[in-house]
Formats: sequence, structure tokens, C-alpha cells
Amino acid sequence: MSGKARLSKTILEMKFMKKTKEKVLKAEESQESCAMYSSEITQKMLSGSNLIPEPSYVPCEDLLIGRFSFGGMNPELERLLLKEKASQVNEDFEKEQEMIKDVSDDKMALHYGKIHQTISNKYTNQGKKFNRSRDGRIQKKSFNKDSIFKGKHT
Repeated sequence: MSGKARLSKTILEMKFMKKTKEKVLKAEESQESCAMYSSEITQKMLSGSNLIPEPSYVPCEDLLIGRFSFGGMNPELERLLLKEKASQVNEDFEKEQEMIKDVSDDKMALHYGKIHQTISNKYTNQGKKFNRSRDGRIQKKSFNKDSIFKGKHT
């Protein structure tokens, strides 16, 4: 074990050492369990994770909790349920209002039309560098050295 000094069993058996004995036993058990499962337990498991345990499946299934009334048996409960449903509908409506698009379809179409035109202009300008034959093959223009370089070496 470690270089830490340990108390003897006889001292731990004394009445005033009961709490210390419990702490020592608990520490030994935790060390044994860590040694036993060290290959299976990762550091992320020891530190905890970002998962939140939910003790019930009610919120997962969107179940209604509480008392219910059907067929007018308890009009008060029915009114309360209607108010609750109305508040949920209002909340959903507010969320939908927040999700309304900021740019109209016409503006978006105009914008993408301009982008399309820009890209097509780019490729048509690049297409002028090449000659197309009658069968559709691209032939590069020949390089005319004399027209470009009128330098010392001619």
C-alpha cells in the first residue's frame, strides 16, 4: 500500500475510535473497488458527465399529470384543463412568431439570382480562353511568343 502510517486493529477497536474505524474501512473499500474496476471505469465516469438523470418518464412522454374530468362530471377541473391548454397554445404561438423569417422570398430570390449571374460571368470569361472545335472538344489557344515578348533577344 502507500507509505502512509496506519493505525493498528486494536487501537481502532477502542470505543472512542469508532468513527475513525468507519472512515478507515470506507477508504479501504473504495480503494479495493477502484483497483477491481480500474480497467472499466474511466476518468469521465469518476468526474461525472453532462447527463441529467430524470427520475420519471412523464416529461419525456409529455404526459399530463393530475386529475381529469370527462363528460362534465367535474366542471371546475375541465375549466382548469382548458386554461392550461390555452396557455400552452399561446406559448407555442409566441415561439412560432419568433421563428418568422426575416428576409422575404422575393429578396432571397433576387440575391441568389445576382450570385448566379456573377458566377456564370466568371465562367464565361474563363471560357473565352479556350477554343471549341465543331465536335465539342476544347482546344487551347496557341501561345504566340512574338506578340507578347518584344524584348532584347529577337
